Formats: sequence, C-alpha cells, structure tokens
Amino acid sequence: MGALVWLLWPGDLRWLDNPEAAVAFFTALIVWVCTEFKQAFAEPEFAKFPRDIRLSRELISLHQNELRTLLKDTDLWSFVDSIQYSKCYRLVNRRDVGEFTFLDEVLEQKAEDFFVSLGALAEFIAANTAPEQIAGGLMTGFKPARYVTDEEYERLRQLADQANSLASNAWDTLEAIVLVTRKRCPDAFE
Repeated sequence: MGALVWLLWPGDLRWLDNPEAAVAFFTALIVWVCTEFKQAFAEPEFAKFPRDIRLSRELISLHQNELRTLLKDTDLWSFVDSIQYSKCYRLVNRRDVGEFTFLDEVLEQKAEDFFVSLGALAEFIAANTAPEQIAGGLMTGFKPARYVTDEEYERLRQLADQANSLASNAWDTLEAIVLVTRKRCPDAFE
C-alpha cells in the first residue's frame, strides 16, 4: 500500500482523471482492506508447537489401536489382558505429573475432559477387579473365573455394565479430541 501511494500519489487529485492509475490504486486499496479484515476476524491458526504435534500423534495412534480396542470394541465383562489396563494407568499418570499437557488451549481443554473420563474408568477398574492368572497370563475382568452365587454373579454383571458405560464415555471424549486435533493440528495426521 505504501509503495502504491508513493508511486501513484501526485501532489494534487488530478490522478483521478487517469483511469489506469485510479483502477490500480482502488483495487490495491480494496484488496488491502479485505486482507486486513480477514486477518482481524479469522480464527487464530494453531501454533505449531512440536510438543503438541508429538502428543497429538500419540493420541491418534492410541485412538486407532489400543484404546479403540479397550474402550470401544471390548465388552469389559470378559477378561482383558492386564497390560492394556496398565497402559491406561500409565497414561493417566503421565497426565497427572504434567508430561501429557498441550500448549494449545483448545486441545488442552479437550485433553482434560478425556483424561478425567479415562481416569474415572481406571479408578473403577482398579477398585472393582483384580488380575487373575488365566491361560498363563494375567487377565482382568468382571466375569468370575470360578463358581459364584447368583447374587454375586449379578453384582459383577452390574459392575461390568458401569465399566462399559465409563469406557463409552472415555471413548466419546477421545473421539472429540481427535476431531479437534484434525482441525487444529493437521500436521499430526501426516
């Protein structure tokens, strides 16, 4: 804009009689004003923090693999390898010690929702189950490995339903953060 004013602005307003100069000046003026308004009202772009990209990639990988299996595809009534629950505990612990925090405020808020729901599931599993030796490995589940009374069986079934509900909630919040990540951090999907 400064170059146009400097090059096209004579000492008087006779330049308005020159159609080429007027068209060039007003076109540049309109483009400049539109650009300024677009930048002023545009949603701020995601600051590409390397840490946020790394954490986003890790969450996307968990979303596509381990957490999808545990939170979405598995009925928690059945036995699950205890290592999968251990991964959830470690993930929640990493969040608690500040290792898994985003610098972007929008991603951080979504991550907070996810880790609260994943923590609730992890606490529920830890409080209501215990690993058992099954088929040569440690497995965790609500399904009894031995004979129990009908009342105990029904109580365990209700606990499993609560665990499934908590897992569904954690899955929904993970889906939400992945959707936001797709918009705010497209580099994480490369």
